[in-house]
Amino acid sequence: MSKSIDKTEIRFAANREDQDFPEWTAKVPERCYIIASTPRCGSTLLSKALAATGLCGRPHEYFNHLHVEDFDRRWDFFPPDLITKNSLARGRRRPVPDLGRYTSGLIRHRTSPNGVFGAKIHYCHIDSPMMGGVWPHQLFPGARFIHISRENTVRQGVSHVKKGLLGVEQTANAKNRHKLVYDGESLLSSVRWMEEQNRAWTKYFDRFQLPVFPISYEEIVGNYEEGIRSVLSFLEIDFPGTFEEPPTRSESDEYNEDWERRFRKEFGKVV
Repeated sequence: MSKSIDKTEIRFAANREDQDFPEWTAKVPERCYIIASTPRCGSTLLSKALAATGLCGRPHEYFNHLHVEDFDRRWDFFPPDLITKNSLARGRRRPVPDLGRYTSGLIRHRTSPNGVFGAKIHYCHIDSPMMGGVWPHQLFPGARFIHISRENTVRQGVSHVKKGLLGVEQTANAKNRHKLVYDGESLLSSVRWMEEQNRAWTKYFDRFQLPVFPISYEEIVGNYEEGIRSVLSFLEIDFPGTFEEPPTRSESDEYNEDWERRFRKEFGKVV
């Protein structure tokens, strides 16, 4: 299945072959879960914490087109005109060909030896050209869902807008500070979109009566070990080890506080 490929062609380290588990030969994992998320909600913190146990697969944003491109470089599943940023932004309303083969490849290589597979899916991915409206529980029958959100959606919106302005640079520095210009209307749009996406997740869970465990970013950072162990308990995974410091660092800086303050002053009665 795998192509012979120079690792330098893989954009993200998490998508490289050395991040795979030994091949899982069964057609389905023994246990499957989905981290149901929105951008900048703390899902990366949760994903890395679960992956670090070695018992939860390697939950990752597998349906983001950038990651799909990486895995296609390895596995060569899709026609070349499909797996590009432009083609995946054309508004296709059906799943791309071989979506099932792609998910099978993920299960084969990203299921941990104890039979657990995890993935992270933003709600916006469901209606993306990649998934084409296929529901997560249809791709992964029997999956359990962990719905992670932020109580402070204004802070989430600030983080989202900043990420859009900075791109891959992530955090502000002397060279890119000029990019960070406060825009209240853009921030309001981001906050409202996050809230809509979370409501859509809730509606989805209710519609299909899916097993879901809600947890907030604030709950995890407030008591990291207790928060992660509560998720493991929902997944019925016993982790006897100890937890180190959170595997990701906060990207918050003075801009986050200033923009939140300005936003609440400008739109306090709206949100």
